[in-house]
Amino acid sequence: MLTVTCVFADATDGRSDAPAAQDVVVTTHGQGVGFAAVAAAAEAVGDDVFPGVQVRTRHP
Repeated sequence: MLTVTCVFADATDGRSDAPAAQDVVVTTHGQGVGFAAVAAAAEAVGDDVFPGVQVRTRHP
């Protein structure tokens, strides 16, 4: 994993610090099964901490 960023997601009614209003982006060089494993782990941890959080995993 290279980086993890977490920002307030923009919404039509403004920004909120509610868990589901967070936007988490995980950046990784992982490929294939490695990428899928990082994505699954990020989603699981994110949901444990912020239920309903939006987690996206991407390549740099």
